[in-house]
Amino acid sequence: MEHFKNRALSRVDGVITGHCIMCGKYLGNEYDTNYYALIRRKYCEEHAEAVHSLSMQAGRRRYKDKQRKTVKAMRSLIDEYMYRARLLQEYNEELQRELDDLKRRRL
Repeated sequence: MEHFKNRALSRVDGVITGHCIMCGKYLGNEYDTNYYALIRRKYCEEHAEAVHSLSMQAGRRRYKDKQRKTVKAMRSLIDEYMYRARLLQEYNEELQRELDDLKRRRL
């Protein structure tokens, strides 16, 4: 028996035919439909819409999860930089006070 990458395809009496993976509805054979369209199809129209909407939902979910992780990572990075900037600002203010004290003592 010949093996196809597309599970919807099978060879019946030497002719490649396609059937919907979900319901088994006839999609066509290599002679009555476009061969390249046939080997690409896996689902009938009804199930193709359902599978497409499910895959789009999953894709949106993955995208939103990735965005959440990115935003969370960026927030923590920004918080760390803000903390370091605050420390440097305090250090600069302390150095400025010491410099002012030295100037006053000198005069």
